[in-house]
Amino acid sequence: MDPSAGAALLAALFGAIIGVIGTYIFDIRKAQVERRERQADQERERGRHRQTVATALMQDLRQLEFALREILHSSEPTKLAVARPALLFDSLRAEIRWFSPGSIEPLVEFHRRCDHIYKMYQTLRLYNKGVIQPTPQRRYECQAHAAFALQFLPRAVAALRNEGAVVPAPVDWATETFPDLPPVPPPVFDDAIARFEQRALDAR
Repeated sequence: MDPSAGAALLAALFGAIIGVIGTYIFDIRKAQVERRERQADQERERGRHRQTVATALMQDLRQLEFALREILHSSEPTKLAVARPALLFDSLRAEIRWFSPGSIEPLVEFHRRCDHIYKMYQTLRLYNKGVIQPTPQRRYECQAHAAFALQFLPRAVAALRNEGAVVPAPVDWATETFPDLPPVPPPVFDDAIARFEQRALDAR
């Protein structure tokens, strides 16, 4: 074989091998980049999902705080129509597995304490034909359990904030008032005059 032809063949073969190796390395790097991009996309999606779930659960905490403080500050907590509301936590409980361990514990504990209050009200009514006796002991029990639950509320809120929850803005309450009544003349008849004078005396 002509030496020059052999050298050309070897050069071509070497070039082909280098080309295959280069293509293989390029494919590996491309696959690595695509895998990192997929992982980043998945992490962003998990982050959005955690934030959505946490924001929904924050609405529950807001609703429960109103209910607990109503019990705590009521002069007759045993007479309140206390019943467990429908909560997003019931349907999203499985989703909190994506939260960090430090966020799960205070959230679950707060809901456990709230459930205890509602079960207590339900049990006390069951034993007394739907009525809770308004004794000092019962009033204290209702308000003490509400206070114990509220103790955990700041930690539960902080846990959801840690997961990216958006805290709901205060609700602007629109007030509606009736227009003033039309003006009327003073009483005309003697018996009407006497009646309203007597009411004025009684009101003193």
